[in-house]
Amino acid sequence: MKKNFLFLVLGFTVQLAFAQTVVVTNVDERVELMSVIYRLVGAQEYSYDVYNPVYTKKIDECFARYKDLDAIKYSTHLRKIYGFGYSSVVRVALGLHIKNGKVSLRNDLDIREIDARWNKDSLSKYVKLIDKFYRQSKFGAFFQSNVKYYQQVADIFRNSITDSMDFKWFGNFFGRKDKENFNLIIALQNGPNNYGPRFKNKKNEEEFYSVIGITKTDSLGLPNYTSIVGNVYLIAHEFSHSYWNPLLNKYRQQIEPQSSRCYNLVKDKMKEEHYGQESFFHEMVANISAIMYFLDHSEEFSKNYLLCSYKNAMGYIGIDYLFDAVDRYRQQRQTYPTIKDYLPELIREFNSLDVDKLHKEIEDNSPEILGTNIKNGDQNVDYTLDSIIVYFDRVMSTGNYGWSIDPNCKTCIRPKTLSNHKVYWREDKKSWIMTGIILEPDTEYNILYPNTFFRSPNLCYPLKKHYRLTFKTRKKQ
Repeated sequence: MKKNFLFLVLGFTVQLAFAQTVVVTNVDERVELMSVIYRLVGAQEYSYDVYNPVYTKKIDECFARYKDLDAIKYSTHLRKIYGFGYSSVVRVALGLHIKNGKVSLRNDLDIREIDARWNKDSLSKYVKLIDKFYRQSKFGAFFQSNVKYYQQVADIFRNSITDSMDFKWFGNFFGRKDKENFNLIIALQNGPNNYGPRFKNKKNEEEFYSVIGITKTDSLGLPNYTSIVGNVYLIAHEFSHSYWNPLLNKYRQQIEPQSSRCYNLVKDKMKEEHYGQESFFHEMVANISAIMYFLDHSEEFSKNYLLCSYKNAMGYIGIDYLFDAVDRYRQQRQTYPTIKDYLPELIREFNSLDVDKLHKEIEDNSPEILGTNIKNGDQNVDYTLDSIIVYFDRVMSTGNYGWSIDPNCKTCIRPKTLSNHKVYWREDKKSWIMTGIILEPDTEYNILYPNTFFRSPNLCYPLKKHYRLTFKTRKKQ
């Protein structure tokens, strides 16, 4: 990262030098600003309370009164008319410049780098409204007041994750020899959403970003990275996008027909992850390079397990075949020095897949939850019930199980459990039981059984889809 952008991290940037690689880890004022704006808009992807309640409470206390400012109204318009949200919000944030209490557009970027949909007049108008919001809401003062907290977050992330990353791997894998600037941004309001934008400035210098959300915090609002493996994978995935996406855009016409066929077969799963039709192939190859990074640096999971998860649980039809194709690239680097050289071969492999046949194979082998001992949607459940039994349509792996809160529902709760509650499988391995359930009278419950929590005996086929159990207990009698 160039020096003229270091002001954004307010002195708590962490820089690590790896030969031709510079890594900066921080909480970015621009990302937090745009996240607050879209929280006030009511955008779900910037409105997660459950993952970082301490910080979001501060935000609501400081900014809820500013919902009627013009920046919020215009952002609401953009979301309603153009579906503006998710990564497009982050891209605008990273296209901003904040200095001396004023927000402006970066003058070293072509606006098409931010988003091809913008024209100069409309983006300039939007930035003026963002600047006005920044000053009227005193966002700069809020950000400064939390600098110590942001420093702690950045330090925890660096010590837990960044220090263990091999950033040289990406340039080697993709066949790039030029200097690379990696920017790891911890987005405190993003929850489970993560992004991998890339920018090329007017000097033809490239910036690679991995914007990572937080899904678990302690009582002080500090992140708890219990799943270091998962975060390493996310970083590898998002940085991979910065390499893949510009290359793939040149092959859009060759990719689109097959990508559309794949997407339409698994669109429910893709929508669950908020991916549109144009994202299918981009996400698949980013997952392939992330899996390769992971396998090169860890023995925790096997290649087969990871590919099965992405093929069957996430819906990336043919990812195992393309993984093998990319592996051939790695074995033929004298012929194909860069992934750019190999892309025509990879796309031909993708277009040759019989995706209907591959999808049918997945559907035929993926188990399903038939139901539970509580009828889904029942509004009169006995609150003295102390166990939940989940029924499956076939024999399951007994080493995988669990339930979760539903991140898409702010008000939903799941039952509490006794400290000595038990979980076990019946002998036929087709019923999973949790005892020690505590239900309150006249209470609505929502339980999510994620598809990756339950698998076939060979572990390769997760549930065909998530199962959500909702019910309400009867009033106390």
